[in-house]
Amino acid sequence: MPSRVREGDCPDCDETRTTRWIRGVCHRCYLLRYHAGTLDELRPARGNMVPCSVVLQEKCCTGCNVVKPADAFSLDRRRVNGLAPRCKACMSEYRSSRPEHYRNFELQRNYGITSEEYDQMYYDQNGLCLICSEEEPGGRLMPVDHCHATGKIRGLLCANCNRGLGIFKDDPDRLVAAAMYLLRQTDALVEIGGTSNR
Repeated sequence: MPSRVREGDCPDCDETRTTRWIRGVCHRCYLLRYHAGTLDELRPARGNMVPCSVVLQEKCCTGCNVVKPADAFSLDRRRVNGLAPRCKACMSEYRSSRPEHYRNFELQRNYGITSEEYDQMYYDQNGLCLICSEEEPGGRLMPVDHCHATGKIRGLLCANCNRGLGIFKDDPDRLVAAAMYLLRQTDALVEIGGTSNR
């Protein structure tokens, strides 16, 4: 288990969690504060997170032990030199060899949930999108739909429905207006002798 994942009592939500802890609160509360803009109330971030002013021209990769130009490495603010320890090629190979680890990492980082919680949501929804009731094509993972204002997870949607909500800015009024527009256009086609797809 990574060192940042531990069990503890969160002062914000008063729950005991086994999760990542950032600036003294659980990951879920950190995301809620991030979206609400109240991070300043937490303890300051660690001082060693800012890269130094020295700009490297090249660096030795810890994966392949080859000296490569600096642009072959991803940026990493947590490192003193501002660059990731492995080159992009080695990091890509490393990630593809551990897909479950990185799936769990991304779910924790972006939404504050574990792979097990995601799998339970998927099971509860029978693997279907909550809007269109279709499976995600190609057996891909379904995107996690969440409120951008609060960080609260709403469920799993297919990529098209999730993208659609984002395009409509999660605004129910816009979605209703779009549905009414489509219904009016369909009715107009029927009146002039066209066919309706309804």
